[in-house]
Amino acid sequence: MAIDGLTVAVLFNAPVVMYEGNWRQRLYIDARAAGPQRDALDSIFLGRAGGPWETLGQFVSTRLDTKFAPMHFEETDNVKRMTVPGVFYTTVKAIRGRDDQRAILSNLYNIIHGVVQVLSRGHTRCHDDAFNFTNEKTHGLYSDFSWTGISRGNPTEHRPRSLDTTGVRCVMGFCEHCEGQRFDRAQVLRVLRATRRQLRGQTRLTTADDVLAIAINAVRSLEIPHLELLEEMPDEVIH
Repeated sequence: MAIDGLTVAVLFNAPVVMYEGNWRQRLYIDARAAGPQRDALDSIFLGRAGGPWETLGQFVSTRLDTKFAPMHFEETDNVKRMTVPGVFYTTVKAIRGRDDQRAILSNLYNIIHGVVQVLSRGHTRCHDDAFNFTNEKTHGLYSDFSWTGISRGNPTEHRPRSLDTTGVRCVMGFCEHCEGQRFDRAQVLRVLRATRRQLRGQTRLTTADDVLAIAINAVRSLEIPHLELLEEMPDEVIH
């Protein structure tokens, strides 16, 4: 089943400190998609197929119903524009860098974008019933990308399944020893923030060494693969 040529828009409403989670998400899928295509796109962008959208899904606390609507996408060399008539309009235009070339980022980690990201100016209007906003003269990014998830059919298989193979290859890898587990940075941040609150509530003074030991023990209590002391690590499994 092919899903190429179809358009999808993912809307997030997130707090100022995004890694704290509690995001809301709305998904718009191209009305041209047939039933199986709709199911596939819904599964990918809600994170059920693995890959980067599953990672982002860890921050989402509220998933609003997916909507299906006519969608229009157009692009030139320096401008990308998408419209959901009556609901959503967004456009980004590349920022000019040195020698009249597009300004780019090439070493910034971004789980959704490809290796090279083009800096741009953005303009967005949204009148969804749960998202009503206008952003003027904001920054934007666009890139060629490729996403890969994990096959769910056989739990003993960990070969990547391609979800999109457009442009620059940017594959999320998995360690065969972990059986597809990922390092969950959000989980670590949550336990460290809880530890900080606990320490702030203590009346007795705690040394820096004590604080560090408490933080390490809190993180080591999580089920994170390969979180062992260096001397305990077998030579053949090093991340």
